Amino acid sequence: MLKVPAVTYKRGFTLIELLIVIAIILILISIALPNFLEAQMRAKVARVRSEFRSIEAA
Repeated sequence: MLKVPAVTYKRGFTLIELLIVIAIILILISIALPNFLEAQMRAKVARVRSEFRSIEAA
């Protein structure tokens, strides 16, 4: 009869590891999102100013 090894090796990530990765991703998003939104707002303002200049020139 064959013996089954007492120790089984599990593959994958633990819950703590996944939570840490999610926390890191959320921190990076919280840093990057305000910068992205500010850049988007500046682009909209620049577009409107350009359109006003075009209207004035017409």
